[in-house]
Amino acid sequence: MKQLERRPLFAGHRPEKGLLGEMTRHGREVWYYRVGHEPRIRIHGEFGSPAFVEAFKAAKWGVRSISPAPDKKERHLSHSDPTSLGWLIDQYLATAHFAAANTRKQHTSILRAIARKNGGKPYLGIDDVSISRLRDHVAAHGLDPEKPGPAPANANRVVSVLRALFAWAAEPPRKLVSRNPAVGITLVDYDKESHEPWTAGQQRAFEEAYPLGTRERLGYELGQCGLRCSDIVRMGPQHLDQDGDLIIETKKNHKNVTVPMTSGMKAAIAAGPCGKETFLCSEHDGSPITEGYLSMWLSKACKKIDLAGCTAHGLRSTASTRALENGATADQLMAWFGYTLPVAAKYVAKFDGKRSAKRGRHLLERPALRLVEAA
Repeated sequence: MKQLERRPLFAGHRPEKGLLGEMTRHGREVWYYRVGHEPRIRIHGEFGSPAFVEAFKAAKWGVRSISPAPDKKERHLSHSDPTSLGWLIDQYLATAHFAAANTRKQHTSILRAIARKNGGKPYLGIDDVSISRLRDHVAAHGLDPEKPGPAPANANRVVSVLRALFAWAAEPPRKLVSRNPAVGITLVDYDKESHEPWTAGQQRAFEEAYPLGTRERLGYELGQCGLRCSDIVRMGPQHLDQDGDLIIETKKNHKNVTVPMTSGMKAAIAAGPCGKETFLCSEHDGSPITEGYLSMWLSKACKKIDLAGCTAHGLRSTASTRALENGATADQLMAWFGYTLPVAAKYVAKFDGKRSAKRGRHLLERPALRLVEAA
C-alpha cells in the first residue's frame, strides 16, 4: 500500500496527528487512527464527510469506530455501561454536591430528560457539534415531548448543565474526559422575561387593594426587604436581633445577611397574620409555606387588581433599585441582599452612570440665542 500525504479535516486547519491514510492496489483510500505503538483503528467513510469526522472523533477519544453505513442502526449502550452518557449522568448526580437544593433539582430534571433520549450514546463521542444540535432542538421544541414548544431559556440551561457535568468528569481523580465539549458553546439569544422593579404607582395600587392586616400585604412588605423568596418564607421571630433587624443565612449561597427592618415591614408584622415559626404561613394550619407557593400566590394577588406584570422577585429588584437611587454602596448591597462583589459593583456602576448623566445634563444645552431688536 502507498502511504498518503497527511491532510487536514477542515480547510485552514492543521492535519490531525495520528490520522494516517493509505492507497490500496485497487486505488481506494483507507484511513486509520493510531497513537504511538497502539493498534490502528479503521476510520470508515469518505474523507472529510460528517460520518468520517464523527468516526475519527470516536476513535480519538477511545471509543470503537462507528460504521457510517446507513442501513445500520446507531449503537446504543446500556445506562449501566461505564462508557455511556447515562452512566456518566448517574455518577454525577450521585456524587456531585450543589450549593442549593433548587440547583440539584434543576440539574436532575434536565439531565434525566437528556438521558432518556441520549443516555445510550458513548459520552466520549459527545462533542461541541452534538451539544449545539441539542441546544437548537430544545430551543425550538423544548425538553418535554408531551409539552412541545419553543424553550430558549431551557436550551441555555441544557448547555450550562452539560458544561457542569463534563467539568466534573474532567476533574482529578476521575479524569473521565480530556476536554469539556460544552465550553465555548454560545447561548441562545432571546427576549428574557425580566422581573422589573415595581413602579411607585403599582406599589400604591397594591397597598390600597391590600391594607395592613391582610396576608397579601404582609407578603408584599416582607418582599420589600430585598431577599429571595427562598429566604422570605423562612424568616421568623428567631431571626430578629436585639436591634430589631433580621439576620439570616441565605439559602442559595449560604451568606449571612443583615436586613434592616423598614417601618413598612414592622407595621405589617405587627398587623399580621403571622405564624409561630415563620412570619408568612399557611392560612389553613399556620405551617410555613414554600417559595414556589409565595411566588404563585403573590402573582395571583397582583393579577386580581390588574397588576399582571408585578412579581415577587420584582420586589427584590424594587428594593435594590431604591437603595441604589438613595446612594447605597456595593458593601451595603452585599450585606443586605447577599450579592457577590462583582454583581454589586455592576449595579452600583450602572446607577452611578445614571446619576452622572442627570447631573451633567446641562452640559448638553446649547447657549441661549441672542435676540436682536429691530431698529
